[in-house]
Amino acid sequence: MDTSTWIATLSFLVALLAAIYARWASFEAKRSNDLAFHTNKIEIYKEFLVLKYAILQREENISYEDTKKFYFSHLYSEFFFFFQTHNKIKQYFDTCFDIAGKPIDASWLDELKKKEKELVAEVEQMIKRELKIAVKRRNWLV
Repeated sequence: MDTSTWIATLSFLVALLAAIYARWASFEAKRSNDLAFHTNKIEIYKEFLVLKYAILQREENISYEDTKKFYFSHLYSEFFFFFQTHNKIKQYFDTCFDIAGKPIDASWLDELKKKEKELVAEVEQMIKRELKIAVKRRNWLV
């Protein structure tokens, strides 16, 4: 073997190692992005639980102060959850916001409370389902 063959072989091996490293770096970057995405979903879920328990504790005495804690989270859910889940989260926030408005008509308030009770279970189930899917996928990658 002459010198040019050795240099070509060495270059090929270096290129192969660079490709393997690039593949590994890409895989790690994807895992990191998935983890950050999942963390944001968990934060939205925590804010949802804060609102849910504020409604449970105060019911008729809920104020805009309680609902505003979830305002940005319900907006950000558009970027982290599926379209159907985001729409349910938005409906739940809007219902809670309306309850905080303390409408004069008691029948309308009862209707809003009933809608809130239906939505809270559905929203929680949808969020948990998406979080479990993400955890299963992440565990598969590890």
